[in-house]
Amino acid sequence: MSLQKRLTFAVKGENFLKFKLEQIIFEIKKNWDNYLKQREIFLKLYKDTMIKLNQTYKEMGKREFNLISKLSKIQYNPTIAVNYIKKIGTLVPIIDYELIREELLPAYSFENTSHYLDDLIILL
Repeated sequence: MSLQKRLTFAVKGENFLKFKLEQIIFEIKKNWDNYLKQREIFLKLYKDTMIKLNQTYKEMGKREFNLISKLSKIQYNPTIAVNYIKKIGTLVPIIDYELIREELLPAYSFENTSHYLDDLIILL
């Protein structure tokens, strides 16, 4: 009788492990698809940003662009919150962020600034 209970317990454990394996495989596939989509979006945005930045450097010069970027840094107040959610036995970080912009004139509204800078601000 005791061996029968152990066998039943072992079979239930095996079925449970198979179920958990299927859940983990499903979560990995779902997260992998999301990762690939987000990576594609990020790389496109990164490429567009680098092209606009390079065009701005050519038109304005690096020194003037750095001056404007230093003035622009003080216009944003970032807020970041990291929360962890447990999914299938692992902790997954959820990052919430918010950039609060102060109502000041944009630093790039000076004379002789590149028109690519407006496009760059929109991209970012």
